Amino acid sequence: MEEDKSMKKTIVFFAFLALYVLFMTPAICGESPEMVTVEGGTFIMGSDHAGERERPAHNVTISSFLLSTGEVTQRMWNELMDDNPSRLKGEDLPVDRVTWLMAVEFCNRLSSKEGLEPVYTIKDGGAQIDWTKNGYRLPTEAEWEFAAKGGKQSQGFQYAGSDVIDDVAWYKENSRFKPHPVKEKKPNELGLYDMSGNVYEWCWDWFGESYFSDSPEQDPRGPATGERKILRGGCWYSEAKHSVIVARVHADPEGQGANVGFRLCRTLP
Repeated sequence: MEEDKSMKKTIVFFAFLALYVLFMTPAICGESPEMVTVEGGTFIMGSDHAGERERPAHNVTISSFLLSTGEVTQRMWNELMDDNPSRLKGEDLPVDRVTWLMAVEFCNRLSSKEGLEPVYTIKDGGAQIDWTKNGYRLPTEAEWEFAAKGGKQSQGFQYAGSDVIDDVAWYKENSRFKPHPVKEKKPNELGLYDMSGNVYEWCWDWFGESYFSDSPEQDPRGPATGERKILRGGCWYSEAKHSVIVARVHADPEGQGANVGFRLCRTLP
């Protein structure tokens, strides 16, 4: 009889342990970001019919890479970082008020957590990158634009996934002056959400006034040095024209705007 009771207790214990692992582990360990493969190809970057920053239109060839389907959320941020800088808190909202270097640090921490090779070496208030590493990083400006346009599946939309901005973007006219949970609008051709609107997204590149004129055709990565970093995609309080795919903005990399976040990229072998 005592042996039966002991056996029952053992069964109950392991059943409870299994349920605990099943339901509690995701909350503790988190989940890897959903990534899509952006198949490489050649496209026309920039526009001759936009502002000076977007000119001239030029051919660019991009190698295949991985890009997260959504912007980094506050839930993802809270799992790795010590403090959530966002102005308006919400786990499904994109993290905002992140400096460029904070975004880079997040990439390294997530890489280490998942057993990947960190891409960045952070020192002296800046970062150097090793493009051969397989960890998380920020997309280059060219990768960002290629993906936002739908890559090789592009249908030539003005915004990321539509010519009707309200279908795909939170911006000044519909956002009620606040960011919104990621992935509430329609995705683009590649299944990428919020590449127009919601929050601006940091890219790797330094901004250069004349860089488009002499940019390399294969996998451009921006000027070697600079003072301001590229942001793309428009945001929840910008006008519609800033959510057009080709629109370019630059900012102080130490700035912490309540309209600035980022998404994740990885180099394919």
